[in-house]
Amino acid sequence: MYISAYRRLIPRTNQFIVRCYCRHVPWDGDYDLRLARELNEDKVFIEICEQYKRKLVKRTGVFVAQPFVRFKDDLLSTPDLRFQEAMSLVRSVPNWRVVDGGLFPVRGFQSPSFFSDKVISRLNDIILGNPLMDTLFVAVDRLLGHQQLELEKALSIPVIDRFSVILEIFRSHAQTGEAMLQIQLAEIPYLMSRIKEYHSAGEEKTPLRYGRGGKGQSDDPVQKYKRHLDERAKKIRNALDRIERHRTQIFQHRSKRDIPSIAVIGYTNSGKTSLIKAITNKNELEPEDRLFATLDVTAHLCSFPSFKNVALLDSIGFIANIPPSLITSFNTTFKDVASSDLLVHVYDISHPDLKNQLDTVQKTLKNLEIPQKLVDSMINIANKVDLIETLPEELTELVCPDHIRCSATELTNLNTVVKEIDAKLSKFTGRNSIILRVPNGGEELSRLYKDSKIISMTPDKDDANYLLVEVIMSNASKIKFFHHFGDRISLNES
Repeated sequence: MYISAYRRLIPRTNQFIVRCYCRHVPWDGDYDLRLARELNEDKVFIEICEQYKRKLVKRTGVFVAQPFVRFKDDLLSTPDLRFQEAMSLVRSVPNWRVVDGGLFPVRGFQSPSFFSDKVISRLNDIILGNPLMDTLFVAVDRLLGHQQLELEKALSIPVIDRFSVILEIFRSHAQTGEAMLQIQLAEIPYLMSRIKEYHSAGEEKTPLRYGRGGKGQSDDPVQKYKRHLDERAKKIRNALDRIERHRTQIFQHRSKRDIPSIAVIGYTNSGKTSLIKAITNKNELEPEDRLFATLDVTAHLCSFPSFKNVALLDSIGFIANIPPSLITSFNTTFKDVASSDLLVHVYDISHPDLKNQLDTVQKTLKNLEIPQKLVDSMINIANKVDLIETLPEELTELVCPDHIRCSATELTNLNTVVKEIDAKLSKFTGRNSIILRVPNGGEELSRLYKDSKIISMTPDKDDANYLLVEVIMSNASKIKFFHHFGDRISLNES
């Protein structure tokens, strides 16, 4: 039975991966994990990675080079703030460390070697002077294949871009097969473009082992690799489609059980998990002070003043300049956000790059095609107020009067957050308070305990066999209740 399985999972931790509580369809929860591990051992894919992807040592000393275009104003951020985020990205990868870094001017992002000869010479001197520096991180969304090769040829160390670093963070933080599969899918367009770029104009820019002998000697390895990546992508998409169908069934069962869902979203490391921990009061949740600590949508069951059960969904954080293929590969995860009843946007009011982060969240919601109705009704939480004394004047216009200022760790204004969520969720799900006259100890009372939030219960002065029960329930639950017990109860609107 669905309910019994549900209750075994919840009391201990009050946390569960969203796909875990469904009936009717047999579900092998380890299938996606086994497939992800099987794909990691794919010999042809390993061969492709060896030729087109930089293999980094486990303990990597990284030099962060933040490019900026001279005399080009960015109204949302600054080169220094982007540099600070780039260093945070590196520190989010286990065993990676920032050895040094700096800002470097560029005329544009299309130069064959990306940087000018003068900058490359300067970088070379820095690298030669520090033996701990074994990787260069050019903090741009994507380096073109020939740019990466030219820089590596000039500097004699591996060169990586923002896409590579974010993918490495995702890979190190992935805990479930679904997350692993989505990361593997995101990597395929990157490798496809690398193959194309490395062999543009028919020029061999990376060693390919043609003609090893035996069967298939005349087969072009480039075409072989492309076909293999296409087949790999198809296999992963089929697995993710299977997961998505299961999620749809979960959503349908949750709706049937009248359990509304709230998606908690925001820029990475803004305090989403901390807020959920504060609301649910579950010590088992362990928020981490790092980027992309959450890669799977997890559901946390809790109650609100007007709701017996609500699922709070903790989702993957957003970040500026994330490659489109990464967002696309996580579509299955983000569909949980799109199907929720309410959005709660958490942002870090103390962050110096707040303007850029707020703009990124809005752009990401638009790119994900989140229903405009959800976006318009979104509750905004200005988190981490404990870290600031006063808000800088230039940021006051960003924090609207209806944004709730709170501290999830210090529990500041948490009651205000709960009341606002409860009020909006009640409005959107059609819940209201009613008083019912029901038989004392009958089936009617048991159904109310199951399908509604009971506020109060008093004996009927006119007949001790009846109770006056004040409940909060949805219109759908009310219709079902009256359909079953209409002849034995009476209703008074409170």
